[in-house]
Amino acid sequence: MQDLKEIEIMRSKLLVIGILTTAVILSAAHTVAQPAPKSGKDKTIREIDQTPVGQPQEVKTANGFKLIYKNKDGQVCKEEQLNDLHVKVESKTITAIYPSGASAKEQVETFGEKNGKLGEKLTKEERELDSHGNPTRSVTYKYDDNGEAERKIVKENGETREYVPDPGTLTDYGTAWKEVFQDTNIKPPEIPAPKKEEPRPPHPVIDPCLVGEWETAAVSGAATGGNGFHLTIKRDGTQIVDYSAMQILTLQDLTYRYGGVAEGVLSTENGTARNVSVKRAGVTLAMGNMDGEQPARPTAGMGPGALGVNRNTNSYACSANSLKYATEDFRGKVFLQITMKRSKREVTP
Repeated sequence: MQDLKEIEIMRSKLLVIGILTTAVILSAAHTVAQPAPKSGKDKTIREIDQTPVGQPQEVKTANGFKLIYKNKDGQVCKEEQLNDLHVKVESKTITAIYPSGASAKEQVETFGEKNGKLGEKLTKEERELDSHGNPTRSVTYKYDDNGEAERKIVKENGETREYVPDPGTLTDYGTAWKEVFQDTNIKPPEIPAPKKEEPRPPHPVIDPCLVGEWETAAVSGAATGGNGFHLTIKRDGTQIVDYSAMQILTLQDLTYRYGGVAEGVLSTENGTARNVSVKRAGVTLAMGNMDGEQPARPTAGMGPGALGVNRNTNSYACSANSLKYATEDFRGKVFLQITMKRSKREVTP
């Protein structure tokens, strides 16, 4: 009888062990069969809040200044580049970053003149970058005078593809794009070698007619106002422009109040002037609109009343009592037509 009891006990233990083993095997099989959860997003980058908080940081640049905006997390989310006239020329919005804080995705828009209006959108570029800041893919849209995208350029894996709107095909998102196939047999234009600059004289050559002190007689052009500034040209080539009494310039609904004094080095040849260098960049500019005027800011360069600072034409006409010349805006177009009258014939060098 004792042997039968031991046999029954042993049989019960084996049964329990069998049940537990089966449960473990089934559980393991279920675990293996379950697919790994899919992320759906690259875990190495994350999207950021694009809402600026507080006042932007202002950084001076060669052609104006940059405004840097941060979000509530202290992450840079937007940058705007403005020229010396406080007109926006570029805007960059950062949409995603790497763990290091480097930009991973960003959108860059450029602005310029269209139909006589400043600040019109020219292009929009959507970029994807690696962790070192190198673009891996970009999509650029170019806009026509009506603000409609007229061209799309896609760069990826070393290849460039261009597209134009296809009005005959409509999608849920509007007009579709069709690819423009380039002729690979077209040769790039030949670019002539740059001309060697002739050696310059040790001291600037100055037209003696320009030497003296000048005051404004008339100012006209794209903007109204602008009278009141003074120009001094010395025999050694020094050019001094004093804007302290200059009237406000008005262009459409914008105003430009110049102040301060700029000093440069001028040279002339055959009725053409060139400002060789800037010795003192002391000009300030306060820009305003219908909402009011911003604080005056320092600007690079000689300002809108100097001789020889244009990108294109720097010719002038000088007589015994009159000096006529024009200055250009940042686009290289005529901004002011200036007529000066002589107040003094000689100045101390």
